[in-house]
Amino acid sequence: MAFDWHAFETELTLAAANAVRALVATAIGETPYAVAFSEYYAETTGVIYLPNLALATEESVEEPDCRFSPPDWEYQDYEWGETDSEWGDRLSESVTGLPRAQWEQEWDRFAQAMLAIAAGVRTALVADGTLPDDAVVYLDDEDADLLVRSLTADELRRHFPEYVAAVDAERDVLAMPVEQRVAVLAAAAGLAGGRDGHELGQHLGRERALALLLDAGAPAVPIGVAALGHHETAWAAAKLLADLNIATPDVLAALWTALPLAGNGHDWVATALGRLGAGLEVLARYALPADSRAAAVTGPYRSFRDHGRGHPPLDYTLLAAGLADAAVAGI
Repeated sequence: MAFDWHAFETELTLAAANAVRALVATAIGETPYAVAFSEYYAETTGVIYLPNLALATEESVEEPDCRFSPPDWEYQDYEWGETDSEWGDRLSESVTGLPRAQWEQEWDRFAQAMLAIAAGVRTALVADGTLPDDAVVYLDDEDADLLVRSLTADELRRHFPEYVAAVDAERDVLAMPVEQRVAVLAAAAGLAGGRDGHELGQHLGRERALALLLDAGAPAVPIGVAALGHHETAWAAAKLLADLNIATPDVLAALWTALPLAGNGHDWVATALGRLGAGLEVLARYALPADSRAAAVTGPYRSFRDHGRGHPPLDYTLLAAGLADAAVAGI
């Protein structure tokens, strides 16, 4: 049976509004200025949990750095979604075990539902006087995608100017020709030098710059290959190449040249080779450190594979070979 998203939105909007009313009653005499749905947790192809609900008041949030940091707020409701309909449990049950593409569609639908719930809560609580007209109700997710979508342009400018700068920076970089774009993003991600990239990185952030590099696909391959040649960027370059999932002879040759990755407890180069289909070859090189050989064996099966643009179908031949090797199996 398909998940009833309409009922989910309707009932949880009511539940969230009632929970905020109760928090405001607890903070009697104080002035609310923000409500946030925060602390999202999801596992790709696995569970999606309902977020926490928190209220901020002018009187209870004294530190400027905590003004829009929901985990630091005094008024919290971790059980607001525990309704008789058990929507939280039903949601996780409905999405757990779905193929990745279908799960991602359901995550997008969940995001839309949470945006609708936040908007509905604000409309209802401003209308009945629970919240002042200028209060913000928003989604506080880690990568700020939902945060940006849950606020108006004016609210973003007033309360989250750093995200406005990030959105502007991303728009500008995506308008660049692809070769210029990947060069600037490489600098922003710390994989190459460049003043423009440094300034851009202050707005985009390293993680977003890496994500945009990944989106660029094949044009980002030379960036990863070049960065393999520098000790301080080799691990990130190896992960980028594995995430790009483009196993050309040049990529594999560069990774073999960088193997083993010195001075790193986890050999990202060996992991990349494993993820790109060369795990058995790494395992057969008995002169390599056992940690590197083990990293090549486990690479295709670890959750890092879900960070990339794709990965080969799971085949447990490599894992079986690793388990048969005493030096590797013992790690």
